[in-house]
Amino acid sequence: MALSLVRKFSNMAMGVKLTVVFLSVILLPMTLLAYISYSVIDSRLQKDAQEKINMGLKSAWTEYYVRGDQMRYGMLQAASMEEIRSAVERGDKQYLRRVILTWKEMRPYVDVWIVTDTRGRVIARLNSESSGDTVRIGGMLERAVETGEPRISSEILSRDVLRKEGAPLLNNEGRARLEGGVEDAAPVMALVVATPVFDGRRRPLGAIITADILNNDDYIPHTVSSKIPGLLTSISAGDKRISSNIVDLSGRSVKGTSLPADALRVVSAGKPVFTEWELTGATLITMFEPIRNSEGAVIGSLSVGISKEHLWEIQEETQWIIALITVLGLAFSLLAAIVSTNEITRPLKSLKDKLGEFARGDLRVRVVVGDNGETRDELKTLGRAFNSMMDGVERREEEKERYLREIEEKNTEFAELNEEMKTANDSLEVAYEETQSQTEELHAINEELKLLNEDLDRKNLELQRANRIITEEEEAVRSAKEKLRFIYDSITDFILLVDYDHRILEANRFFTERFRTTESAVAGEKIYQIMSLEAPKNCPIRRAIQTSMHVETELTTTDGRVFTWHVYPSVNDNESPRRAVLYIKDITEQRMMQNKLMQADKLSSLGELVSGVAHELNNPLTGIMCFSELLLEGRCSDEVKGKLKKINDASHRCKKIIENLLTFARWKRPEKKYENVNKVVRESVDLRAYQLKVDNIEVVFDLDEAVPYTMIDDDQIHQVFLNLINNARDAIKEKGESGRIRITSRHSGGRIIVKFEDTGKGMPDEIAGRIFDPFFTTKGVGKGTGLGLSISYGIINEHGGAIYASSTPGYGSTFVVELPVLEASRHSECVVPRAYARIDAEKLRERGLRALILDDEPIVLDLLYEALSYSGFSVDRCDSGEDALCKLRETDYDLILSDIKMPGLDGKGFYNAVSGVRPEAQRRIVFISGDSLNKETQQFLRETGNLSLNKPFTVDQLNDVISRLLF
Repeated sequence: MALSLVRKFSNMAMGVKLTVVFLSVILLPMTLLAYISYSVIDSRLQKDAQEKINMGLKSAWTEYYVRGDQMRYGMLQAASMEEIRSAVERGDKQYLRRVILTWKEMRPYVDVWIVTDTRGRVIARLNSESSGDTVRIGGMLERAVETGEPRISSEILSRDVLRKEGAPLLNNEGRARLEGGVEDAAPVMALVVATPVFDGRRRPLGAIITADILNNDDYIPHTVSSKIPGLLTSISAGDKRISSNIVDLSGRSVKGTSLPADALRVVSAGKPVFTEWELTGATLITMFEPIRNSEGAVIGSLSVGISKEHLWEIQEETQWIIALITVLGLAFSLLAAIVSTNEITRPLKSLKDKLGEFARGDLRVRVVVGDNGETRDELKTLGRAFNSMMDGVERREEEKERYLREIEEKNTEFAELNEEMKTANDSLEVAYEETQSQTEELHAINEELKLLNEDLDRKNLELQRANRIITEEEEAVRSAKEKLRFIYDSITDFILLVDYDHRILEANRFFTERFRTTESAVAGEKIYQIMSLEAPKNCPIRRAIQTSMHVETELTTTDGRVFTWHVYPSVNDNESPRRAVLYIKDITEQRMMQNKLMQADKLSSLGELVSGVAHELNNPLTGIMCFSELLLEGRCSDEVKGKLKKINDASHRCKKIIENLLTFARWKRPEKKYENVNKVVRESVDLRAYQLKVDNIEVVFDLDEAVPYTMIDDDQIHQVFLNLINNARDAIKEKGESGRIRITSRHSGGRIIVKFEDTGKGMPDEIAGRIFDPFFTTKGVGKGTGLGLSISYGIINEHGGAIYASSTPGYGSTFVVELPVLEASRHSECVVPRAYARIDAEKLRERGLRALILDDEPIVLDLLYEALSYSGFSVDRCDSGEDALCKLRETDYDLILSDIKMPGLDGKGFYNAVSGVRPEAQRRIVFISGDSLNKETQQFLRETGNLSLNKPFTVDQLNDVISRLLF
């Protein structure tokens, strides 16, 4: 069918074809344009509508919760007022009602104001004088009091709540007229805020409940419409619209009407839905999102939409414009087709007639094409091409006749030449036979030369092969020599070739660079003179040459550097004089490192010893501290109390000393707190004041009292300052006369700068540049470890500061410590001191609490027994883990105090064993440790998460831990 149509079209007249083509050129693109424009505009309108609806929905939710935030901020401010707290606490109904009336004037859109106690019982309300009833609004009040934070939620107000509020709200319970004219009750939905009220000690007193009823409140729909014109917004409670700016064609509001069934089903399941729905002849495109109450249940929906008819007006206008353009294009194409057909077919018909004349043999026929000027008309160009073709045909006919005449003349000449060539050919055959005979003679001579040439080539190849082998061997020898020389010069020790008389024959590059000479200059010099050594009586070089054995020895130069000499004798006995290879290695740094490692090992052993001694002292010191505190709380004379106070202060001083010893024994992370650096300076000097006075050293303070507080670990900064004071004292004593230490403090550029200036012996620059290196010391053996300033540098660096020094030999040194000024709130590791909790012994006795004490130290057992009995506990005590487990099987204890380190079953084993006896009792164990810095102890306490006490501890610290566990 399609093929027959194409065949018919091809047989049509040219005018018809052109007309059809012109009309198709206009009609097909315009049809495609209409389809594409419809699809693009439709897609774009859909996308713009959805974007506009999403924007409107976000705006609606924003307006929805703005009022809730306004109520929350206002009530938070009110709840923090002391007058409101007092009125709620004493239940002052009249005062609270007057305040509520004032609040109503400031926020008239709030419909419900209720003040309740912590159980929800009403103290005062806005809309009526009624009080004393209990308000329950979805559990919001209870959660607000429990969490201490205001709660905002959408809730359905019950009829009881509305009845208590009085007639104004009860009459406006949410009735709205449906489309059919029948009244139906819509639920009353409100945006509710519950704000807790606390006293100064954060105890709950009650709550303030505010509610904005959304029924018949068109604020949100109108606000969204004013911001984004054309948007239609509704708020629904259940399946009824309670607030909306949508009206039907008759101008009636849709409030009170039901939601579309399909949209309601999806929203009720808690999911948003984007759909179209009909409204009395109009179609709306709407997005519905669910509204949930505080318990997560769906109680209504918020919807934003737009009229579909308004959007599609643009689509209809576009289609009409495209149709009009198509009609005009068709008319223009038809006119153009008629004109073009006439202009094209007339010249073609003339050309057809002329071709007929040419076919009949008329070579002079031509087409009339008008003027001979330039033209872009293809038909005129075709006519001119036809005329040119006819001119060419005529010329070729004339040339053909001329060529035929010339061919006849050439044929005659070729016949004459052929006769001459036959004669010449006979002469060439005679000459060829003579040449062939001579060629055979030359061929024999050539064979002989070829044999000689092959023999010559073979000899030449053998010579080339031998030459290549020699060249490769020479290259290998040179490469090996260069490699050995590279290795020889790359070794960073001394390698020399010496003779029997200690003279240097060769030396490697490292040796010549070390002594700033050249190999040619050093040749012939004696090795001992160059290295500033006396030749030993038992010379290792001569001994190795004489014995033909390897000799190793160790020599020390005058500047204190230590070298090992390895001498290897030459194995060639024919050499004269005999020689040896000398390998010298500088082991000075290695020896120094060995000495430092030995010193570090001694320090480690000393640290372990200090840790053990401190641990043993903690047990009796705990008894001294706590028993003195218990006696101070008893009845005794002022004189006895004064002596007990001295004992207690001395025990606290011992506790601090032990803590410093443990810090020395085991490193710990800084525990920073807000502290005055000037105070730390004075305390550090006080610790050495007596020794400085004995040594006749004066300490001068120049401390700026305006230096601000900052975040530091005062124990570690004490350690740094004490180290600097001790170093200054040692420098002054080494100078051999009395001296002065001047300490200044300043605040500049956000940093605290503390200077320690002494009048000691000072130090040269090369020493000043190394004083912060680990193990570097200028003191004699046994007088210094070389770790003090290195540790101080690490502590100051950990605090984000800097430490540096300057010195003038003979006049003294200055050490500068810089610390950054940090606010307490900016530091994440600060230790904030807090007041220890007190225990009410009478309340504990009334509860009948029982405690179990486990410790292998009798004094600690006695102390804990006295302290817990005094606090109201019924106490059992054990000195072994096995006895404690037996008691735990028989009795359930409210508190268990257990030491960690004990013989037999220790605290860790006891904790694990409790899981098999009474698993719930594991959380009631409070661990006691005499070495809290032990890594294993810290790991164990982190894994269990139990509370702990560090020996020595005070009674207040003990009571605080008990209070945290029980209360």
